[in-house]
Amino acid sequence: MARPFFHTLLEGVGGFVVSVSVRFTALRDVVLPPFTGRVLKTLLHASPCMEALRGLYASRPTQRPVRLTALRLGWRRLYQTVDSAGRGPLRVRAGSTLRGVVSAIVRGDPFAVVGDAGGCSGRLPAPLDGLSFEVEEVKLETVEGLTAGVRAGEEFKLVIHTPLLLDTKLMTPPVLVDSSLVKVGQAYRLLPTPSYIAAAAVRLWLALARGERDLKAESWIPYAVGRLSDVLVAEVDYKLKPVTAIYGRAGDGGLRKARGPVGYVILKPLSDRLAPILDKTLALAQRLGLGKSRAIGFGEVEVQKPR
Repeated sequence: MARPFFHTLLEGVGGFVVSVSVRFTALRDVVLPPFTGRVLKTLLHASPCMEALRGLYASRPTQRPVRLTALRLGWRRLYQTVDSAGRGPLRVRAGSTLRGVVSAIVRGDPFAVVGDAGGCSGRLPAPLDGLSFEVEEVKLETVEGLTAGVRAGEEFKLVIHTPLLLDTKLMTPPVLVDSSLVKVGQAYRLLPTPSYIAAAAVRLWLALARGERDLKAESWIPYAVGRLSDVLVAEVDYKLKPVTAIYGRAGDGGLRKARGPVGYVILKPLSDRLAPILDKTLALAQRLGLGKSRAIGFGEVEVQKPR
Protein backbone atom coordinates (compact mmCIF):
# COMPACT_ATOMS: atom_id res chain seq x y z
CA MET A 1 0.00 0.00 0.00
CA ALA A 2 1.29 3.45 -0.92
CA ARG A 3 2.32 5.59 2.01
CA PRO A 4 0.12 8.67 2.63
CA PHE A 5 1.50 11.89 1.18
CA PHE A 6 1.84 13.48 4.62
CA HIS A 7 4.60 10.93 5.36
CA THR A 8 6.47 11.34 2.07
CA LEU A 9 6.17 15.14 1.80
CA LEU A 10 8.98 15.69 4.30
CA GLU A 11 11.26 13.05 2.77
CA GLY A 12 13.77 13.46 -0.04
CA VAL A 13 15.01 16.86 1.03
CA GLY A 14 18.54 18.10 1.53
CA GLY A 15 20.68 21.15 1.31
CA PHE A 16 21.20 24.14 3.55
CA VAL A 17 19.66 27.47 4.46
CA VAL A 18 22.20 30.30 4.57
CA SER A 19 21.32 33.54 6.38
CA VAL A 20 23.55 36.60 5.99
CA SER A 21 22.82 39.37 8.51
CA VAL A 22 23.84 42.86 7.36
CA ARG A 23 24.16 46.08 9.38
CA PHE A 24 23.74 49.42 7.62
CA THR A 25 24.84 52.75 9.08
CA ALA A 26 23.45 56.07 7.83
CA LEU A 27 26.42 58.39 7.24
CA ARG A 28 24.00 61.27 6.66
CA ASP A 29 20.24 61.71 6.40
CA VAL A 30 19.13 59.23 3.74
CA VAL A 31 15.95 58.85 1.67
CA LEU A 32 15.12 55.15 1.40
CA PRO A 33 13.05 53.29 -1.21
CA PRO A 34 9.40 52.97 -0.14
CA PHE A 35 9.90 49.23 0.42
CA THR A 36 13.36 48.78 1.95
CA GLY A 37 13.93 45.22 0.76
CA ARG A 38 15.23 47.04 -2.33
CA VAL A 39 18.21 48.30 -0.30
CA LEU A 40 19.40 44.71 0.07
CA LYS A 41 18.70 44.13 -3.62
CA THR A 42 21.01 47.07 -4.39
CA LEU A 43 23.65 45.52 -2.13
CA LEU A 44 23.28 42.18 -3.89
CA HIS A 45 23.84 43.75 -7.32
CA ALA A 46 26.55 46.25 -6.34
CA SER A 47 28.88 44.31 -4.06
CA PRO A 48 31.42 41.84 -5.55
CA CYS A 49 31.35 39.77 -2.33
CA MET A 50 27.64 39.05 -2.96
CA GLU A 51 28.20 37.75 -6.49
CA ALA A 52 27.30 34.12 -5.74
CA LEU A 53 24.11 35.10 -3.89
CA ARG A 54 23.26 37.47 -6.76
CA GLY A 55 23.55 34.59 -9.23
CA LEU A 56 21.31 32.41 -7.08
CA TYR A 57 18.74 35.22 -6.82
CA ALA A 58 18.60 35.45 -10.62
CA SER A 59 18.53 31.67 -11.15
CA ARG A 60 14.74 31.44 -11.44
CA PRO A 61 12.08 34.11 -12.01
CA THR A 62 9.48 32.62 -9.66
CA GLN A 63 9.84 30.92 -6.27
CA ARG A 64 13.30 32.45 -5.97
CA PRO A 65 15.67 30.57 -3.65
CA VAL A 66 16.77 33.89 -2.08
CA ARG A 67 14.82 36.18 0.25
CA LEU A 68 15.72 39.82 1.06
CA THR A 69 14.04 41.27 4.14
CA ALA A 70 12.78 44.78 4.69
CA LEU A 71 15.25 46.73 6.82
CA ARG A 72 14.67 47.02 10.55
CA LEU A 73 15.19 50.13 12.65
CA GLY A 74 15.18 48.58 16.12
CA TRP A 75 12.20 46.22 16.05
CA ARG A 76 10.29 48.16 13.35
CA ARG A 77 10.29 47.02 9.72
CA LEU A 78 10.68 49.98 7.37
CA TYR A 79 8.27 50.32 4.48
CA GLN A 80 5.96 53.05 3.32
CA THR A 81 2.19 52.69 3.25
CA VAL A 82 -0.49 54.65 1.46
CA ASP A 83 -1.46 56.14 4.82
CA SER A 84 2.08 57.35 5.54
CA ALA A 85 2.87 58.58 2.01
CA GLY A 86 1.42 62.01 2.74
CA ARG A 87 4.19 62.62 5.26
CA GLY A 88 6.84 62.57 2.53
CA PRO A 89 9.46 59.98 1.54
CA LEU A 90 10.84 57.37 3.91
CA ARG A 91 13.93 58.84 5.64
CA VAL A 92 16.45 57.83 8.29
CA ARG A 93 18.65 60.26 10.18
CA ALA A 94 22.45 60.32 10.18
CA GLY A 95 23.84 57.81 12.66
CA SER A 96 20.87 55.44 12.42
CA THR A 97 21.63 51.71 12.43
CA LEU A 98 19.51 49.48 10.19
CA ARG A 99 19.59 45.73 9.83
CA GLY A 100 18.48 43.27 7.18
CA VAL A 101 18.97 39.62 6.24
CA VAL A 102 19.71 37.86 2.95
CA SER A 103 18.58 34.21 3.19
CA ALA A 104 19.03 31.48 0.60
CA ILE A 105 18.40 27.77 0.22
CA VAL A 106 21.35 25.92 -1.30
CA ARG A 107 21.35 22.34 -2.54
CA GLY A 108 25.07 22.25 -3.36
CA ASP A 109 28.13 23.53 -1.50
CA PRO A 110 26.87 26.34 0.76
CA PHE A 111 30.34 27.82 1.17
CA ALA A 112 30.60 28.36 -2.58
CA VAL A 113 27.39 30.41 -2.45
CA VAL A 114 28.33 32.43 0.60
CA GLY A 115 31.66 33.25 -1.06
CA ASP A 116 33.34 36.24 0.57
CA ALA A 117 30.18 37.49 2.26
CA GLY A 118 31.57 36.79 5.73
CA GLY A 119 33.99 39.70 5.53
CA CYS A 120 31.89 41.93 3.33
CA SER A 121 31.77 45.68 4.02
CA GLY A 122 31.68 48.91 2.08
CA ARG A 123 29.31 51.61 0.91
CA LEU A 124 26.30 51.43 -1.37
CA PRO A 125 26.27 53.26 -4.72
CA ALA A 126 24.23 56.43 -5.36
CA PRO A 127 21.50 57.29 -4.58
CA LEU A 128 22.01 55.17 -1.45
CA ASP A 129 25.67 56.15 -0.97
CA GLY A 130 24.74 57.63 2.40
CA LEU A 131 24.61 54.05 3.72
CA SER A 132 27.65 51.99 4.68
CA PHE A 133 27.24 48.24 5.26
CA GLU A 134 28.94 45.41 7.09
CA VAL A 135 28.06 41.71 7.31
CA GLU A 136 27.57 40.89 10.99
CA GLU A 137 26.87 37.15 10.85
CA VAL A 138 26.61 34.23 8.46
CA LYS A 139 24.41 31.38 9.72
CA LEU A 140 24.20 27.91 8.20
CA GLU A 141 21.39 25.38 8.87
CA THR A 142 20.50 22.05 7.28
CA VAL A 143 17.05 21.85 5.69
CA GLU A 144 16.49 18.47 7.39
CA GLY A 145 17.16 20.05 10.79
CA LEU A 146 14.73 22.97 10.42
CA THR A 147 12.01 23.26 13.05
CA ALA A 148 9.58 25.98 14.07
CA GLY A 149 8.61 24.31 17.34
CA VAL A 150 5.09 23.45 16.14
CA ARG A 151 3.62 20.49 18.04
CA ALA A 152 0.23 18.77 18.00
CA GLY A 153 -2.04 20.02 20.77
CA GLU A 154 0.15 23.08 21.47
CA GLU A 155 -0.65 26.65 20.48
CA PHE A 156 1.80 28.68 18.40
CA LYS A 157 1.78 32.31 17.39
CA LEU A 158 2.43 33.20 13.75
CA VAL A 159 3.64 36.81 13.72
CA ILE A 160 3.32 38.62 10.36
CA HIS A 161 5.91 41.41 10.27
CA THR A 162 5.36 42.67 6.71
CA PRO A 163 2.21 42.48 4.54
CA LEU A 164 1.36 38.87 3.76
CA LEU A 165 0.25 38.43 0.14
CA LEU A 166 -1.71 35.18 -0.20
CA ASP A 167 -3.32 34.95 -3.62
CA THR A 168 -7.03 34.09 -3.45
CA LYS A 169 -6.41 31.42 -6.13
CA LEU A 170 -3.97 29.56 -3.85
CA MET A 171 -6.72 27.19 -2.66
CA THR A 172 -8.11 26.45 -6.12
CA PRO A 173 -9.28 22.80 -6.31
CA PRO A 174 -6.85 20.92 -8.60
CA VAL A 175 -9.60 19.99 -11.06
CA LEU A 176 -10.21 23.71 -11.66
CA VAL A 177 -6.55 24.81 -12.04
CA ASP A 178 -6.92 25.16 -15.83
CA SER A 179 -10.54 26.31 -15.73
CA SER A 180 -11.63 29.72 -17.00
CA LEU A 181 -13.57 30.09 -13.73
CA VAL A 182 -10.37 31.00 -11.86
CA LYS A 183 -8.68 33.02 -14.61
CA VAL A 184 -9.46 36.33 -12.94
CA GLY A 185 -7.44 39.29 -11.73
CA GLN A 186 -5.08 38.95 -8.82
CA ALA A 187 -6.37 39.56 -5.31
CA TYR A 188 -5.05 38.73 -1.84
CA ARG A 189 -6.62 37.33 1.31
CA LEU A 190 -6.86 39.85 4.14
CA LEU A 191 -7.90 37.11 6.58
CA PRO A 192 -5.20 34.39 6.38
CA THR A 193 -7.03 31.19 7.37
CA PRO A 194 -5.15 27.98 8.30
CA SER A 195 -5.81 26.58 4.81
CA TYR A 196 -4.11 29.48 3.02
CA ILE A 197 -1.20 29.66 5.46
CA ALA A 198 -0.55 25.92 5.19
CA ALA A 199 -0.99 25.76 1.41
CA ALA A 200 1.45 28.64 0.86
CA ALA A 201 4.03 27.06 3.19
CA VAL A 202 3.73 23.64 1.52
CA ARG A 203 4.00 25.21 -1.93
CA LEU A 204 7.23 26.90 -0.83
CA TRP A 205 8.52 23.59 0.56
CA LEU A 206 7.79 21.75 -2.70
CA ALA A 207 9.49 24.42 -4.81
CA LEU A 208 12.62 24.91 -2.73
CA ALA A 209 13.18 22.06 -0.25
CA ARG A 210 11.99 19.39 -2.70
CA GLY A 211 13.10 21.26 -5.82
CA GLU A 212 9.89 20.59 -7.74
CA ARG A 213 9.78 22.61 -10.96
CA ASP A 214 6.25 21.76 -12.11
CA LEU A 215 4.14 23.07 -9.23
CA LYS A 216 0.96 22.85 -11.30
CA ALA A 217 1.35 19.06 -11.45
CA GLU A 218 1.81 18.99 -7.67
CA SER A 219 -1.01 21.45 -6.95
CA TRP A 220 -3.11 18.77 -5.24
CA ILE A 221 -0.58 18.54 -2.35
CA PRO A 222 -0.82 22.16 -1.08
CA TYR A 223 -4.58 21.98 -1.65
CA ALA A 224 -4.93 18.75 0.35
CA VAL A 225 -2.83 20.06 3.25
CA GLY A 226 -4.80 23.30 3.18
CA ARG A 227 -8.16 21.54 3.31
CA LEU A 228 -6.98 19.36 6.19
CA SER A 229 -5.67 22.43 8.01
CA ASP A 230 -9.07 24.11 7.99
CA VAL A 231 -10.41 21.01 9.76
CA LEU A 232 -7.45 20.08 11.97
CA VAL A 233 -6.06 23.49 13.00
CA ALA A 234 -7.96 25.64 15.49
CA GLU A 235 -7.79 29.44 15.41
CA VAL A 236 -7.32 30.48 19.03
CA ASP A 237 -6.80 34.22 18.70
CA TYR A 238 -5.72 36.87 16.23
CA LYS A 239 -4.87 40.53 15.87
CA LEU A 240 -4.61 41.54 12.24
CA LYS A 241 -4.55 44.85 10.41
CA PRO A 242 -4.67 45.22 6.63
CA VAL A 243 -2.13 47.71 5.25
CA THR A 244 -1.40 48.90 1.73
CA ALA A 245 2.36 48.97 1.14
CA ILE A 246 4.08 50.96 -1.61
CA TYR A 247 6.91 49.14 -3.36
CA GLY A 248 7.79 51.35 -6.32
CA ARG A 249 6.39 53.17 -9.32
CA ALA A 250 4.72 51.78 -12.41
CA GLY A 251 5.70 52.72 -15.96
CA ASP A 252 2.99 55.39 -16.07
CA GLY A 253 4.37 57.03 -12.93
CA GLY A 254 1.68 55.68 -10.64
CA LEU A 255 2.43 53.89 -7.40
CA ARG A 256 2.89 50.13 -7.23
CA LYS A 257 0.88 48.96 -4.24
CA ALA A 258 0.05 45.70 -2.49
CA ARG A 259 -2.44 45.19 0.34
CA GLY A 260 -2.08 42.47 2.94
CA PRO A 261 -2.40 41.83 6.67
CA VAL A 262 0.18 42.35 9.42
CA GLY A 263 -0.17 41.30 13.06
CA TYR A 264 -0.51 37.79 14.42
CA VAL A 265 -2.70 34.71 14.56
CA ILE A 266 -2.52 32.02 17.24
CA LEU A 267 -3.13 28.51 15.96
CA LYS A 268 -3.38 25.06 17.52
CA PRO A 269 -2.78 21.91 15.42
CA LEU A 270 -5.07 19.10 16.53
CA SER A 271 -3.45 16.27 14.54
CA ASP A 272 -0.11 14.58 15.21
CA ARG A 273 0.11 13.81 11.47
CA LEU A 274 -0.41 17.37 10.29
CA ALA A 275 1.72 19.09 12.96
CA PRO A 276 5.12 17.84 11.60
CA ILE A 277 4.23 19.21 8.16
CA LEU A 278 3.40 22.62 9.61
CA ASP A 279 6.55 22.50 11.74
CA LYS A 280 8.90 21.96 8.79
CA THR A 281 7.17 24.08 6.17
CA LEU A 282 6.64 27.07 8.49
CA ALA A 283 10.27 26.79 9.63
CA LEU A 284 11.31 27.23 6.00
CA ALA A 285 8.81 30.08 5.54
CA GLN A 286 10.24 31.76 8.63
CA ARG A 287 13.60 31.94 6.86
CA LEU A 288 12.51 32.48 3.24
CA GLY A 289 9.21 34.32 3.58
CA LEU A 290 5.64 33.33 2.78
CA GLY A 291 3.38 34.20 -0.12
CA LYS A 292 3.86 36.43 -3.14
CA SER A 293 6.81 38.88 -3.38
CA ARG A 294 8.49 37.24 -0.37
CA ALA A 295 11.83 37.51 -2.24
CA ILE A 296 11.87 41.30 -1.69
CA GLY A 297 10.57 41.21 1.88
CA PHE A 298 6.80 40.79 1.84
CA GLY A 299 5.40 37.98 4.00
CA GLU A 300 8.11 38.05 6.67
CA VAL A 301 6.72 35.68 9.30
CA GLU A 302 7.97 34.37 12.62
CA VAL A 303 6.73 31.48 14.76
CA GLN A 304 6.66 32.24 18.48
CA LYS A 305 5.32 30.68 21.66
CA PRO A 306 2.22 32.54 22.88
CA ARG A 307 2.71 34.31 26.19
